Amino acid sequence: SSFLDELAHAVLSGEFARDELLLDPLALGDVTIMLPTRRAARQLQQSLLDASKQSALLLPSIRPIGEATEDLTLLHALASREAFLGDGTIPPAVGELERRLVLATLVLRWSEALRDRDIPERSRQAIMQAAGANTPAQAMHLARELARLIDMVETENAELSDLESLVPDALSEHWQQTLDFLRIILEWWPAHLVSSDKLSPADRRNRVILNEAARIRATKPAGPLIVAGVTGSIPATTELMRAVLSHSLGAIVLPGLDTEMDEASWSRLANDNPEHPQCSLAKLLQAIGVSRADVKPMAVKGSVALDNRARLISEAMRPAATTHKWHQLGNTIAADDATAAFAGVHRLTAPTAQDEAEAIALIMRRAAEEPN
Repeated sequence: SSFLDELAHAVLSGEFARDELLLDPLALGDVTIMLPTRRAARQLQQSLLDASKQSALLLPSIRPIGEATEDLTLLHALASREAFLGDGTIPPAVGELERRLVLATLVLRWSEALRDRDIPERSRQAIMQAAGANTPAQAMHLARELARLIDMVETENAELSDLESLVPDALSEHWQQTLDFLRIILEWWPAHLVSSDKLSPADRRNRVILNEAARIRATKPAGPLIVAGVTGSIPATTELMRAVLSHSLGAIVLPGLDTEMDEASWSRLANDNPEHPQCSLAKLLQAIGVSRADVKPMAVKGSVALDNRARLISEAMRPAATTHKWHQLGNTIAADDATAAFAGVHRLTAPTAQDEAEAIALIMRRAAEEPN
């Protein structure tokens, strides 16, 4: 079963209620569940209905935090409303279409201004070719990349103006030329936001998330608060999760936390192994002040084979510094159990990335066309 299906069963069984009291259908309306994306929120609604085995159900308040980039895409911005409405004190976010068009216009203006400057023709052409700002189509492409840069910087709660101090003036002439181009987002774009009384999408999302954290601390809602599936990739969500944990009925549900890895290996992840798939969760636990030993598993009906598979995959992803412990694996999992753990799992070795992509596409097409 999926993460959201397991979450739905846990909510309906009262696992997040005080004293393990089963939640009656009317009490579900007092529960607030926060998920990383709108897509997850829609899926959880269906999972709750399926788990209840009823034709209708009073749903909890399910709110997407917008942790993933799904909420910043152009089509999504045109087709949906804001996930968090706030309290009306936070200005609206600029629409993605407006942002793209304004940035493209600024790129073209920068290109025109560069043509009028009294600089050698070779240098002018080199800069413009490097920027790729010679046509409206190229300007739209650059506008998309500039929007991504803005979102990346603001997501980390950093200031765009910090870009100017990254490289000392004396060390990089090329960086100074880059900064000249980045004036589009260092000066001109902020001026547009001020004149239109709007915020960048990532900036507004951070403000609303922090506003929600402050509201939880101040009002202390009566019902259970659950943050599920969030990995802390947005620093602002860490503060929200701290606020939820301060609530008497607050809970954080971590997606796929590895509880099998030994403590010596786990302690290395946050600082020494950024490439490890569990690194973000290790950093998140550090940030919210929770040790892995304090995390309790949800009451999910699993199987011995799947538990062994999880253990073996955890071993396969072990940090390089502790791979010598592979020699001890035979003491914990018998060879027959290891074989049974991967029953039904197939390995496909492809000669090139293109062959791999084609094989995956064909497998997905077959799964879509042939039920079960």
